[in-house]
Amino acid sequence: MSETASFPPHRGERLDSFFDTAMEAVAELERCRARLHGALRVAYFLYSDVQREMDRAGLVLGLEAVPTMAGALRPQLGLVCRATAAEETATKKGEEQIQESYEFAVVSMADGDENDSARWFASAPSVGLRECQQRFREVVNACVEAVEAQKRAIAAAEAYRAVVAQTA
Repeated sequence: MSETASFPPHRGERLDSFFDTAMEAVAELERCRARLHGALRVAYFLYSDVQREMDRAGLVLGLEAVPTMAGALRPQLGLVCRATAAEETATKKGEEQIQESYEFAVVSMADGDENDSARWFASAPSVGLRECQQRFREVVNACVEAVEAQKRAIAAAEAYRAVVAQTA
């Protein structure tokens, strides 16, 4: 006879069910961690892409966006980067390639808040930036799911350990 036959049938089945529950909880934890890893990878890639896009467009936080006290010195001129018309250049193989170019322009900061790029994009962020924000919200949700799955896996493992200790 095997060792499991020495236990009454209901104890062995009970031990197996706790073990199966613990293994299912660990498998769910691994699935949650894999989703978290994938979501973080996608969000980070999109973030670096959006960062390059914003750097190319010259969206730098303007000094006007920084709150100042009344009577403090304020900048009179600001520097912005604007895209110019795309130029077509011929390559060695005769193919035409479009190159974007950007030029710096001096703007008067005393004209008002409309020259401040931080205010332009605070109320209407670009599609890429909104998508990036959505991806990072998904990362946060995946983190919460992974933590909850970890708690369930630990609880299932402790329950299995307690049942094993009782049967020993």
